Amino acid sequence: MKNHIVKKKIGRPRSDHKPLLTQSAISLFLEKGFHQTRIEDIIHKAEIGKGTFYLYFQNKEQLVLDALQSLALELRETFDWVHMEMPEESNLEELFHKEALKIVSTLEKNQELARFLFKEGRSVGQEIDQQLNQYYLSIVEQAENTYALGMHMGILERGDPRVSAMCVLGSVLQVFHYYLEGQLKLETKEIAKLVTQFCLRGLGLKSMT
Repeated sequence: MKNHIVKKKIGRPRSDHKPLLTQSAISLFLEKGFHQTRIEDIIHKAEIGKGTFYLYFQNKEQLVLDALQSLALELRETFDWVHMEMPEESNLEELFHKEALKIVSTLEKNQELARFLFKEGRSVGQEIDQQLNQYYLSIVEQAENTYALGMHMGILERGDPRVSAMCVLGSVLQVFHYYLEGQLKLETKEIAKLVTQFCLRGLGLKSMT
């Protein structure tokens, strides 16, 4: 009878460990602070071995950068969607409301990460600070392209699309920051609606009729 040798795969991380590590780490960063949280604290909370952490991340900074990249990608996809839909959409207020709702919903889904970034993101380290600026400007650029298209189509008042993008994005982020801190007792849909109405008045949305 032949002996069967079972080959065991070594060094391949399980797919469910990465989000668990990230969630555990961000929760601890909010509770204890980034610099006060040790990798040992993270793996203890996640209930996994230390070696598994290093299969995914070299250090805490890389973990934050990875989470930040995923969040920025979700936000950029929202502006890509609006840019594609705008030429076909006659109800711009509804379209921008959907955009605001997608942004707010994305931040709400990642609210612990968002709270951490609002609270401590820029004090973590120079590399993360630079990445925050880079991702913010890339999202501004996406919004800028959207508003430039709206101005070119004659459905938004002429102006500086980059300044408009910064104002709109800044408004959404600031309002949601207060929401995360419990200073706004509103549903996300209501927040998106109010932000949309405010921003479209500022952008000078023209009637399509």
